[in-house]
Amino acid sequence: PDPDHLDRLRQDPLSTFDRSLTNASSVVASIAWDTLGFPFGDRTKGMLWQPFATKAEEDSLRPKPLNEEDIQEGAIADHIGFLQRRKLGLMVWLENSGGEITLLPRHDLPRDPITLPLTTKKLLVYRCDELTYEYR
Repeated sequence: PDPDHLDRLRQDPLSTFDRSLTNASSVVASIAWDTLGFPFGDRTKGMLWQPFATKAEEDSLRPKPLNEEDIQEGAIADHIGFLQRRKLGLMVWLENSGGEITLLPRHDLPRDPITLPLTTKKLLVYRCDELTYEYR
């Protein structure tokens, strides 16, 4: 953010929290090459997952199928590029009722899955190019 225009920053809790993820990304960026072995480019937009309030809300937010125009405009190529560039994932559970997340290594990596219990205000930083996950 521009220090001369901090008054223009959105002050709602979600925007403030998103800036804290940007700050965490900046810290990781400074050590990524030496510690993790890859250059850090930039962070992508944050996503918020929450249960749908109603079936109507779920239906209204369901993605539309891709059409030929989307393909011609590079939607698939852009997404594949994103999948190939991504290295780190950050997840935070702001509010939840427990559960667990299991980190699953890529099939070609000789690692065991790791299951972690979930509580509120927990930050998980993981290599999303090497792991996927199951959330329960």
